[in-house]
Amino acid sequence: MKDNKIHTVVMVGNSEHSGGGIASVINLIRKMPVWEKYGIKLLATQKDGNKLTKFWCVFKAAIKAPFVIARCKIVHFQMVPGITLLTQLPALLSAKLFRKKVVMSVHVGNQLENYASDRSFKWWFRRADLVLLLAKRWEKLFKESYADVKVSTDVLYNACEMRPFIPMEEKKKLILFAGTLDKNKALDLLLKAWASIKDKYPEWRIAVLGSGDRPYFEAMSNDLGCSDSVSFKGYVVGEEKELYFHDASILCLCSYMEGFPMAVLEAWSHGIAVVTTPVGGLPDVIEDGSNCVVFPTGDYMKLAEQLDSLISKESLRMRVGEEGYRCAQSKFSSEAISEKIDFIYSNLLENNHN
Repeated sequence: MKDNKIHTVVMVGNSEHSGGGIASVINLIRKMPVWEKYGIKLLATQKDGNKLTKFWCVFKAAIKAPFVIARCKIVHFQMVPGITLLTQLPALLSAKLFRKKVVMSVHVGNQLENYASDRSFKWWFRRADLVLLLAKRWEKLFKESYADVKVSTDVLYNACEMRPFIPMEEKKKLILFAGTLDKNKALDLLLKAWASIKDKYPEWRIAVLGSGDRPYFEAMSNDLGCSDSVSFKGYVVGEEKELYFHDASILCLCSYMEGFPMAVLEAWSHGIAVVTTPVGGLPDVIEDGSNCVVFPTGDYMKLAEQLDSLISKESLRMRVGEEGYRCAQSKFSSEAISEKIDFIYSNLLENNHN
């Protein structure tokens, strides 16, 4: 069916049916008032599936790009380094051909430094009217590492969908780990920490949500004597995932590198007490002992201490969960992020001389 609607904004990124952080970000924006206000149209350039499915998605997007972008005023790219630069290239060329305002949301953190010598990455940024970073520290890093790229920048946090607050006393004795099972997410730290304190808390359990090197971590759990209290659930979505976040009392994030971890935002939006490394953009907003408890990257003994405190001190667990919920509501709710996107778009349109 032909689309005759006028779209003020075309958003370029992953299909809404894909997994991963960028698809989650787009799906949340789709529910915000700003989506309807600006008649945002998604131009999907990447989709989960086999090689044929992925190629067909890229091919369709390349064909559609000139037609949908010719009629809009702003093109908003949701991007990361790598193959994304190639799959989104037809949309960027169309945006520049028709002299549209170009916004680039960059979904990386520390990795910005690694790509500072990448000419193709810099070539992209030089064609932007505005580059959006996930946190203030990444905006600072961008300005330092890409000093020769003269472009305006701003910070746009990821959003989270708020849920009705669940008092801690109604939750289960459950600790969540949610993320890819790899070295960066460092599930091994949680397993080692848990092995040192689990005998003190026989009623508590850990649920591991995520795909990756599951056999390796299952073997580690077994070797550490944790297999009776640690369960691996695989990659879960929808109602099943929602149920785990509804029930959990504690979420543990052990990552070495992040942009701005969605798992923490999801935990806060459910009133879950968070124990985390000071990773990614979190230092913008975290307060140790208030909206989370923090442990140094790679230090499983300190993680064990922090878990011990949260489990044994219900008052601390309640306070951390409540403060995290308040933080999410004020800074990361759909309403707050929608207002920021609205502000960004309206400013660009005021300066649009097309």
